[in-house]
Amino acid sequence: MQAVTFLTLTFLFSLTGIETYRRIKNHDARFLRWRHKPYPLPQRCTADCTGSIPNLHRYVISNPRGDLPRYSIHIVLNHAVMALTFAVAAATGLPLFFHNAECSHKIIAWLGGISTTRLVHRINAALFSLNCLYHVVVLVLGTARRIYRGTFDLRRTQMPRWKDVCDLYHDLRYFLGFAASRPRMEKFMYRQKLLYFAMIWGVSVLTLSGCCLLFPEIMVRYLPFTQTLFNVLRLMHGEESLLAVLVILLWHLLDVHGTPGRFPVQWTFWNGKISKDHQIEEHFLEYERQVREGVVVGEEEKLSRGDEAGGT
Repeated sequence: MQAVTFLTLTFLFSLTGIETYRRIKNHDARFLRWRHKPYPLPQRCTADCTGSIPNLHRYVISNPRGDLPRYSIHIVLNHAVMALTFAVAAATGLPLFFHNAECSHKIIAWLGGISTTRLVHRINAALFSLNCLYHVVVLVLGTARRIYRGTFDLRRTQMPRWKDVCDLYHDLRYFLGFAASRPRMEKFMYRQKLLYFAMIWGVSVLTLSGCCLLFPEIMVRYLPFTQTLFNVLRLMHGEESLLAVLVILLWHLLDVHGTPGRFPVQWTFWNGKISKDHQIEEHFLEYERQVREGVVVGEEEKLSRGDEAGGT
């Protein structure tokens, strides 16, 4: 498990490091987002010119707090509860798992003793599971509503597609200096889908292994678990938790809030909105759809009229 953790973090850090270096070198963003200033437009475009300006995100004015809708209030609330319950689970669970460590003794004592720590961890685990169920309900009902209205589009979901593999390949070419611009990606790019399905795996393992710890007799009696599998699941509860904490703290937060153009904070988690430059750079195909749907006026059209750096 330690090898998996090391290899996973090495890959993610390498990808983030290459991206950070190239985005600064290619003038895609300044490190501090409030210092971002649009670059002069190198060319003009004619009518119906959406997508005609390469690297359009470099030339538009964006609101750091977000310009375009991205997530519904349900997803924002779901993410907030997930973050809170995950933090509590880690703060109470890791000291119990690594109970031989001296710092664990201090944390458990500060939390009120081992009985209180266990109780808080179990109540929080129930809330965590209910929040995951809430997420599933939101996805199912939202998908059903879109299918009923005839607006469902698989490309706007988290479902993996071959295009994600192609986007990763072309993105690496851009970050390594072999391409002039990034690929035009969907509402959810390959990196977000990778994290999402990693989260599904982690939640599944933590829930199942947690049940093995909390209800061992029931799990062994009514489920086809061998003794070996049962012990492996119990061990994985702590190991998977540690991996999840490391990925969230050392990669997810850095990737979302610490990369050039996003630092010091990206407000999507708070208001469900995304800035125009971010949408155009990493989710251009979704930007095109929003232009066609009338959600936003195409930045190319503004620039062609000579509006100030694509502003309103």
